[in-house]
Amino acid sequence: MKLLMSKVVHNWDESVLEPALRSLSLSLTTAAEAGELDSAILWLSYNGHQPLDEQRATELLDATFDWPVRLLAQQPNLGYGRTNNLALDQMFEEFGSSAQNIAILVINPDVVLEDSTITAAAQHLRKEPDCGLVCPLISDWQGRSDAIGHKRYPSFAVLTARLLYLLFKLPPVHSLNERYEYRDMPSEAPIDDIELCSGCFMLGPLRYWQELGGFDGRFFMYFEDFDLAVRGRKRGWRNHYVPAVKIRHAGGGVGTKNWRHRWWFIRSALRFFNRHGWRMWRV
Repeated sequence: MKLLMSKVVHNWDESVLEPALRSLSLSLTTAAEAGELDSAILWLSYNGHQPLDEQRATELLDATFDWPVRLLAQQPNLGYGRTNNLALDQMFEEFGSSAQNIAILVINPDVVLEDSTITAAAQHLRKEPDCGLVCPLISDWQGRSDAIGHKRYPSFAVLTARLLYLLFKLPPVHSLNERYEYRDMPSEAPIDDIELCSGCFMLGPLRYWQELGGFDGRFFMYFEDFDLAVRGRKRGWRNHYVPAVKIRHAGGGVGTKNWRHRWWFIRSALRFFNRHGWRMWRV
């Protein structure tokens, strides 16, 4: 398998990037040694407010990452989805005519992989050619996990509760969120039809990404990943939860963030519901 990867960095923090890049590089090498990976290229896009010190960035990459990198150092801040699309468009143009046995991974800058992560994902795609996205088991950076990290189709009620965190204490809302986060399913058991795959690690065949045209750029931040997953399922693709594919992600719910993030969340939620359909309570 050839793996094409896109990582967008808005806040260049070497204390976060260094372990993430090292773990990705080692996981790629492990997959290559297992015979599951032929080649890999990382598109690293920086769209922060301050100019990037490209020499320092190159030194970090040379010290932590043993695979080819295309550094897109001064990208406009078009939002998460559209900035990733700039890299995806290059992938489609360069590799789209020979999409067989090529996969794309869109990965957050604060994601740490296990040594076996890429190997397990590549093996699954090889055995399941109709898989849309491989959805990993997501833990926090300390390796703790009390849910698989993916979601069912949301309702207005459960998203409101996530925005206004105190509402989680209400038993009916708490029960809704348990189902929304797949907490009714054992984390060690595979699931062959995850509704909404987390956007921190989205790995699927090149032809999946091509067919959907990447992310919908109208989502500046939040819900671009959910929108992609829903559009894929409408076209017959299925997202597979594969617990052998393990990652760690710092994350953080929108209810703990500032009001600018909350506004982006609200605006994107409205766009998502208007496009794919409203649910008021039931998940």
